[in-house]
Amino acid sequence: MRMLLIVAVLGLSACAQERPAEVAAQEQVEVVAPAAQPQVQPASDPAQVPLCMIGDSITWAQEGDWWRRYLIEEIPTLAFVGTHVGKFGYSHAGEGGNRTSQVLARMEEIPDCANYHLMIGINDSASATSQEQVDTVAAGTAERIVQIVEGLLAKPSCEHVFLASILPGWQEEKPFRDVAGSRTNELLREQLGRGVLADERVVWVEYEKQIRPMEGWQQLMRIHPTIEGYGIVAGITADAIREELGLPEDLVAPVPAPGAGVRVMNLWEGGAGGQTNWPLIAGWYTLSFDVGDVDQAGGHGGPSQRRRGGEAT
Repeated sequence: MRMLLIVAVLGLSACAQERPAEVAAQEQVEVVAPAAQPQVQPASDPAQVPLCMIGDSITWAQEGDWWRRYLIEEIPTLAFVGTHVGKFGYSHAGEGGNRTSQVLARMEEIPDCANYHLMIGINDSASATSQEQVDTVAAGTAERIVQIVEGLLAKPSCEHVFLASILPGWQEEKPFRDVAGSRTNELLREQLGRGVLADERVVWVEYEKQIRPMEGWQQLMRIHPTIEGYGIVAGITADAIREELGLPEDLVAPVPAPGAGVRVMNLWEGGAGGQTNWPLIAGWYTLSFDVGDVDQAGGHGGPSQRRRGGEAT
């Protein structure tokens, strides 16, 4: 605003010196807008879709990484973001045993991401050991889930929070777990379009109503879904993401754009007495190496010991 004011004053002063006042008054000062910032080009074609999946052990444990494997088959442009990896190497932000309160406690650790998928609450539901406890447990669980959603919406890059209904899950010794989970879903559905859940970035993903009518769902879901069960879950997830993001059905796997992607290089030459063969600049590097020998003063190990994944600056 200050720049525009100065330009206008200078323009009128020049006009007043060279033209009659009535002409100067009609003079229009053209202000050229600053040049637009260059757009960052996608690193791949088609562009990848970042997705951070948040939850408990259902998100990753046992057969949980099949969820992401099936999702990649459905939507090959997905790029998973998270703080942990599963057995297939897909990133996620799930932690086994988590209740809603524990997710709230680690909100700052959850990476900033454009798209989140949140499925949480089954471990809270397990605390209901009678029908009389169901409503109280469900109300607290739903309240904390909304708080988590609110925290995710506050992340700088958040564009969508895919809020999942709690999966049906059969555990014979804890029958009220499933009852409390279902009641939590009812309470969340009642809040859709109100308060925090009225935010247009919140997308409800209905798993329960699609899975519970299936014949034999108990054997597919159990405490954690089976591999086949995760296939069903992933299909529902993919449909919700495609519909919300307007993704076509026939997406192909992304191809790195020229100059983009990950480059793998051997930075060391000459064995133990060698040196780096590439200039290193300040920053973070992921190192992968084999330990061939260890000085006795420095620790234990031998030629067969293998270490991976160190980080250095």
